Amino acid sequence: MLKVAARIGGAVLACLVAMPIAWAQEGAVVEQTAIGTALVHDVDLSTRQVLLETEDGRFITVVAPPEARNLPQVEVGDTVAVGYYGGIIASLVPPGSEPIPTQGDTSLVRTEEGERPAGATVTTLDTSVVFKAYDADTGQVSFEPQEGPERSLVVSDPEMRAFVETLEPGDVVQVTLVEVIALVVEPAP
Repeated sequence: MLKVAARIGGAVLACLVAMPIAWAQEGAVVEQTAIGTALVHDVDLSTRQVLLETEDGRFITVVAPPEARNLPQVEVGDTVAVGYYGGIIASLVPPGSEPIPTQGDTSLVRTEEGERPAGATVTTLDTSVVFKAYDADTGQVSFEPQEGPERSLVVSDPEMRAFVETLEPGDVVQVTLVEVIALVVEPAP
């Protein structure tokens, strides 16, 4: 299991190192990671359904997308490990600067055809929003995205709350969202 977790961690780290994000900006960074494993109980190649038993004993069925080209190599008894990384970076745009145009990208990395299944998706979104208000008692922040109506959400992370408390109504904030999901299938021992 440690070998699988190490491969997932390495895949997530490799994806993050390759991303052109300015982590050193002034502002706030919120990150989440998770790693989980499941045991393969059944593989139906005609429907692309894989029956998995999770670490807590639940059974779930997943449908492998067409991009999962190495599904025939998955066998009963294999271990599937999934790693997740999610990050949000928020930083103040200098006054007078143009707002960052909204742009996003999703990349897929996967093993060569015929190899043991493994891969990752990396999704990024860059945008800027106009800060409207913050209620320190509830943690609710209001902002206006480039498109659409004003929105509100509750900020729970201490670092992000500290950043939001420094903002003034009308400030423009650059927001970068990053999500990495990596998967590795290890053969049964």
